[in-house]
Amino acid sequence: LNIGNKIFKYKKDRSSYREISKNDSKIKYCFEKLEIWKDALEKIYFALDNNLDSLEKLLNQTKEKYNLIEGNPIRSSIQRWLFDDEIICPRSNNLKIILLAAKVEEYEKKLEELITAYKKVSSYTIGLSANIKKNIAKQLSSKMSTIDILFVNINGNQIPVETRTIASLDRNEIEIDYRNTRKILC
Repeated sequence: LNIGNKIFKYKKDRSSYREISKNDSKIKYCFEKLEIWKDALEKIYFALDNNLDSLEKLLNQTKEKYNLIEGNPIRSSIQRWLFDDEIICPRSNNLKIILLAAKVEEYEKKLEELITAYKKVSSYTIGLSANIKKNIAKQLSSKMSTIDILFVNINGNQIPVETRTIASLDRNEIEIDYRNTRKILC
């Protein structure tokens, strides 16, 4: 990063992607299918009186009960699964634990359906992000003035994009997790 660099920020969460994809019935169906895991996890969470410690314990007991080697249902991950709207789907190992803990019927079939839906949605969102970035670059090349906010039109949806300029840089020894840097860098 350097002083004078521009940063572009747009909303990239599950609900935004669902709204944009509403005209594509296949992707819309995949997003709807992916609600199965979230609904199952929330159902368990509510049954446990919204207690994260109890939920973590149940998921780890499920992992042990079924002798699952992979998967990491720790508190921080569970919080992200429940409350971070950017999470489209946990990794398949954790997904399996969630479905088993929720006693979802035909969980193996559901797991395969969810993995397939996630692959399609993931591919779609990567393409969408690339399309948004191309649209931003196109708008910037056609406008010479400083822009604080611009709008990108994707499939008839206006996506607001905030524009900021780096005015100063401070250095410190705070380590930032890589996944958080992707939220601000284009």
